[in-house]
Amino acid sequence: MEIINSFTDGYVAVIFSMIISLSSATEVGWNPLEIVLVEGGQQKTAAFGVLSGRWPSVQRISCTFEDDLPSQLTTKTQFNIPGSPNFGIKSHPFILTLAGRVVRVKFQAGNDNACENKVYSLKVQCKQQEITINFPTIKVIVTNTKDSSMCNDPHLNQKVKGIDEDGRNVTRNICYDVYGTEGDQMELISDAILGTSIVVELRDDYFIGKVFFSSKLGLLNVTTTAISNRGQKITHWGKEDLYVIGEITTHVQAVLKLSLDNLIIEYNDGKRCQSIRIVRIQQTFGKSYLNVLIEKSTNKDGVFDKHHGGIFGSIANQQYQFCYPVQGEENVTVVKINGRFVKAFLKDKPDQDHQCYLISIQDLLFPKHVSSFQKSL
Repeated sequence: MEIINSFTDGYVAVIFSMIISLSSATEVGWNPLEIVLVEGGQQKTAAFGVLSGRWPSVQRISCTFEDDLPSQLTTKTQFNIPGSPNFGIKSHPFILTLAGRVVRVKFQAGNDNACENKVYSLKVQCKQQEITINFPTIKVIVTNTKDSSMCNDPHLNQKVKGIDEDGRNVTRNICYDVYGTEGDQMELISDAILGTSIVVELRDDYFIGKVFFSSKLGLLNVTTTAISNRGQKITHWGKEDLYVIGEITTHVQAVLKLSLDNLIIEYNDGKRCQSIRIVRIQQTFGKSYLNVLIEKSTNKDGVFDKHHGGIFGSIANQQYQFCYPVQGEENVTVVKINGRFVKAFLKDKPDQDHQCYLISIQDLLFPKHVSSFQKSL
């Protein structure tokens, strides 16, 4: 009986010892092992350190971030100790202690305008041989900008108001291409109240090589190599820069915000404003070109008003009725423009936030022609 009891007690002790050992197993590494960022989107946080279990039999753990992250990614790193300062990642050694056993890293992705998703990795190496890093590497996935008008084919994209087949008021995205010959200059949009005009110059049949922004402050000239004001070069692509034209006290000013291959021009006269984004697209083969997006122009729901002219303004002030896709052909439909039925193709994602109706420029401008908007500056 005593032998049985002794055996039973020993058996229970062994099991209990195993449970303690398993529950206190030390895990060192990243959590989570993968994060997904959106270009220009919100930051996300991951942690590296002693994630669970007992603190190892060392006083401190000396580690280093091994990989240099690209300029597209920005990070803020901080220990899980109240008041601890931020520090950089590039080749930066750091020390984990019992008090600060985890380092939290905030990741954020900027726009690189490569028009493709990117995958990066960040590995941590620790010196102590007694330490086993269970999860040494984190994968950082950066998804391309949601705005398809800035990537791939150089479609122009804008919102227009209309009705659907049931007579309900709707706002829809439409996209189109502007064709011409090399050197043609066309007015994309003007604002009669602001006194602004945006003119593009074609590099060849339909790629944009230059953008001119005319206002009361003068003429801005944007090419694939530099940005100039009144004929004087003020900055160039591939850098971070901020440039202000005009005086704050006069309430008429243009603010240029350059971030690598993204240029935002904000024009404000105190009562009405306009904001455009110009992106330089660098092709693997062939010359670079520019894409233009009107981000704001004192419009309601992204739709231009009667004070807007140019191609965008003319298209915005047409009358539209959007029909359901043709049965059996989900990407083909028709749109009624000023009483005329024209063929349209549904492009991009099938949700209304991102799809657009691809329509020929001739049908959108009828009875006008694209040549009606040629304007030299």
